Amino acid sequence: MFKESMISAKNKKSNPQSRMNNPKFLEAQLIQMGSILKDPSKVTDKKMKQVLRMYDTYIQWEKSKLN
Repeated sequence: MFKESMISAKNKKSNPQSRMNNPKFLEAQLIQMGSILKDPSKVTDKKMKQVLRMYDTYIQWEKSKLN
């Protein structure tokens, strides 16, 4: 889903919702996201690294908000 949202941001003409209704596509995206979140060291894409840093910052912010 990370890549899908980045692609849709670049290409405004595509309709990402039609792909999200496909259960096989959604499952593949969830598996890919899960593997990326388990081991972010394998990510080589610059945008993906930025997204992961933002996600980590958000998680830290949420934890600090609870304390």
